[in-house]
Amino acid sequence: MKPDLAAFLARHAPLTEEMVMWGGGTIPLRVTGYLTSEQPLPAYVTSVRSLVFRDGCILVMQNPDAEK
Repeated sequence: MKPDLAAFLARHAPLTEEMVMWGGGTIPLRVTGYLTSEQPLPAYVTSVRSLVFRDGCILVMQNPDAEK
């Protein structure tokens, strides 16, 4: 892990962590979630996932450049 990313993560406690299998069950992957107001370095942000609930509705957005 790159030193600047390790330093960023060391300042925060994980909110959740779990092991999942990826790539058709061939790649074990540890998924860790952090909740912080500190913004990570943009070079490490490759995707963002969220659910937005408001007045009984869910906001849905799609990246127009995403592969289908």
